[in-house]
Amino acid sequence: MHIISSQQFGLNVERQFIAGREVSETLDLQRGSQRLQLSHHERSEVRSSSRAEVQLAEARPVLSERQLERLGEGLPQTAPAAGSEEAQSFDFTPDEESLHKLRMLLVVLGRSAEEIDATLGKLAEGLSMPVATATAAGAAEAGSGDFLNYQYSVQEWRGESLSVTASGTVNTADGRTIQYGLSLEMLSMQYSSANVSVRAGAALKDPLVLNLDGGPVRLEGTKRVDFDLDADGKRDSMAGLASGSAFLALDRNGNGRIDDGRELFGALSGDGFADLSTYDEDGNGFIDEGDSIFEQLRLWRPDAQGKGELVDLLTAGVGAIGLARAYGDFDLIAQQQLEGRVRSTGFFLFENGQAGSVQQIDLAI
Repeated sequence: MHIISSQQFGLNVERQFIAGREVSETLDLQRGSQRLQLSHHERSEVRSSSRAEVQLAEARPVLSERQLERLGEGLPQTAPAAGSEEAQSFDFTPDEESLHKLRMLLVVLGRSAEEIDATLGKLAEGLSMPVATATAAGAAEAGSGDFLNYQYSVQEWRGESLSVTASGTVNTADGRTIQYGLSLEMLSMQYSSANVSVRAGAALKDPLVLNLDGGPVRLEGTKRVDFDLDADGKRDSMAGLASGSAFLALDRNGNGRIDDGRELFGALSGDGFADLSTYDEDGNGFIDEGDSIFEQLRLWRPDAQGKGELVDLLTAGVGAIGLARAYGDFDLIAQQQLEGRVRSTGFFLFENGQAGSVQQIDLAI
């Protein structure tokens, strides 16, 4: 192919760039009768875009060297000034403001893990309480109402795109006229996240609760229950469930009572929904009559001595328990004391088609 001329030639390049970071921190601290709650949120983002465009209405064959010399006679023999329009059209050097934003972004992204560790260390030192990795016995040394809950999360993202388009018409030496077009898209996106959670003070255990009266779970601080929730051979004192709610239980040894936290869902693992999902034999996302465990499950409302009545699901009108859940924390306060915390919420279905809530709660012991 020998191109002798071209018309309406256009070449466009567009580039976009984005980078950002979002940080959230919360502190919930109780020491005796005093409570401190703090939260911090920051978000930084840098965006930039650049565009280059070349347009040519018509191009002819290249002139010979001698013809160029003749045309150039009498013209200044200097290159275009740096400030000329031609030079600026291909100048992609970022301005000072863009460079400053980039420097600020690098500073923000420079927060190290050592800084996080130092912050958590100061919090734990000020409380003189064990952190989450301490033994259960050590945690019991703190006052029953004292606790520390620190949550840190960070998300970082970076993306860029490049779009190139070209179009025009060329004429060839053999008499052909060719119209052409080109479109090219390139896209890249990166995302990362990290979470740090530190709890100290009152130990929290996570059993599943079904709410049969249509409302959310409630705890009664004055209604104490003595029950070995963590299955360590010792009875723990915990707040009782208000009317309308019951623990989901499995009498594993068939003795007609719930002996300890091993016969509840989530009390030892911290994830009752995950424990329950292991019994979904048909994989439909529900524990129902298609699963052999369904007829063995019980609803349990313990009395002050940790006993109480066991009721099977069908007698209570429960037809299916969903295994999906949504995460969301909510403190359960009774008599100005933290007695528990909602961690996640799902749903169940009554035999008549109505829905009720299933909640995983942390109980302070």
